Amino acid sequence: MCDFASWIEYEEQVYFLKNSDLTTTAGEKLLQPAVVADLCGHGAIRAYLGVGKKWGKNRECTDFSTPDNFPLEIAESIKTGQLSRFGRPTKILNRVGYRKYDAACKPAGKKYEAARAGAWKIRDAAVKPAGKIYDAACNNAWKIYDAAINPAREIFEDAIVAARGTYEAAVSGAREIYDAAEKHAREIYEAAEKHAREIYDAAEITAFSEIVRDEKNRVKKWK
Repeated sequence: MCDFASWIEYEEQVYFLKNSDLTTTAGEKLLQPAVVADLCGHGAIRAYLGVGKKWGKNRECTDFSTPDNFPLEIAESIKTGQLSRFGRPTKILNRVGYRKYDAACKPAGKKYEAARAGAWKIRDAAVKPAGKIYDAACNNAWKIYDAAINPAREIFEDAIVAARGTYEAAVSGAREIYDAAEKHAREIYEAAEKHAREIYDAAEITAFSEIVRDEKNRVKKWK
């Protein structure tokens, strides 16, 4: 897993991805769930370009203290907000710029947290009935288990094997009901959380792109 910013050097050329690349057919493939986690990485760049793993030299830098740490074209793309879907280095913003960015993101952040909380309540509501069934089955099975063992302390080993089998049989069906309910509830929660996260990320991306373009919002070295 690589961090922002990553690029590949090949024959004195620098290759990296911009926001606009993600709107192409090749770029949209990088947004699939199985791939998007490594969107900042060299693998994504190679997948977009359609080249092999050994093509070019991997380069990466996470030190945004100065634009001199990056190839000129990457530094300029950061300044103009063209890489905000890959990373948002807030360290290049001055106090004024960061306050603007924070203010722009805060409403979306509150909506995201509210959506997560709401989705979690739905998840709990969906699981709770199955949980009660499972707990009741366990309690009843334990009573059967104990009843079988208590009179049979002298032949404990034989009794415990039989009683344990009775317990497992009683719990198994309830556990299946609970697992199915929990799985369904988790899917509902994850879908709601994903949607809320996408809305929040979109707000962050837009805010950073717009604010970083104005040099008055950037620290001196990044003017």
